[in-house]
Parts: sequence; C-alpha cells; structure tokens
Amino acid sequence: MGSATGGAATDDVAGRGPHGVGNWIACCLSRGRAAPLNRRDIDDLATEMGERKIAGGTFVFREGDRAARVHVVRTGSVDLSKVVGGRRETLQRLRPGDVFGDVPALLGRSEPFDARAVEDSTVLSFEAATLFALLETRPGVARRWFVSMAEARPLTVARPGRRRLPRCSEPWDGRSSVTVS
Repeated sequence: MGSATGGAATDDVAGRGPHGVGNWIACCLSRGRAAPLNRRDIDDLATEMGERKIAGGTFVFREGDRAARVHVVRTGSVDLSKVVGGRRETLQRLRPGDVFGDVPALLGRSEPFDARAVEDSTVLSFEAATLFALLETRPGVARRWFVSMAEARPLTVARPGRRRLPRCSEPWDGRSSVTVS
C-alpha cells in the first residue's frame, strides 16, 4: 500500500500519510497479500472509522451489550474477559491492529465478553450497519474482511467441541445448534 517512491508508503501504513488511517486499517485487516484493497475501499474505511481515546481501566463495552460497533485497537491494549465460576478470566489481550466486535455483530448477537482498556488506548470503530453495507456492496472489502477473520482465527477450526453446521439431511430451525460427530 502507498507509493513505491520511498517514505510515503511507510508513513501511510503507519497511519501518518495522506491515506494513513485507511492504509493502516487495510494493513491490519490482512497482513498478507491475499486480499488487496483498492484506493476507494481504503478511503471508505478511513472515512467511516471514528477514533475514541479510552483511559486505562475503562470498558469499551460490557458482556450482554448490543453488538452495535466494530472496533480496531489503534494504540495501547484491550483485554477481552469474562466472569467464569465467579472469577474474571482474560480470554485475549488485543494489541494495535487487532479487530474485535465484528463476529457478534455479524451474527446479530450481544457482546459475549467485556472489552476493557488495559492502559490508555485509542480504538477506531464504526457502526456494524456500515460494515454490513460495505460487505454487501464492496467485494474487495468483503474478501479482505473474511481473509482477515480466517487469518486471525486459525485455531478455531481444530477446536474440539466447536459448533458445526448440520448435515443437509438434518432438519434445522435456524436457532438451535447441531453437533455432528
């Protein structure tokens, strides 16, 4: 991303050039070359993202909240945690470039855990409805988003006991999960 003329490309990807935030987001969504974005896609992502400064210890969202926004850690770190058996368990520590909140939004579910800034952090975010519109109308953004999801979650494929799709011959009401062995 950016130009091949020297420093501009580095500045853009780092988020300081003329297309900085967009290029930084595009780079974070897929760190490989599997799904490149065009300039219009990058500009649209940058235009839609809002920036929020969050003090350490402050919640970005709480478990059970409506999943209305998709977030990207820009600076600092954010812990995803849940109370399990009366104890708070940290599920994952997110760092700059990590995306969160997209899966529950795509599935139309509430947030499954708390997201809390570990230190003073900057989080970029946009409305889930905006993500849906971009995914429906912009094939490059859709491909990049799904490649990013696949790259970020490689272990979920092999996890025992994960939810699986029902066989086509099995009745399914669209609400209950079916585990196929």
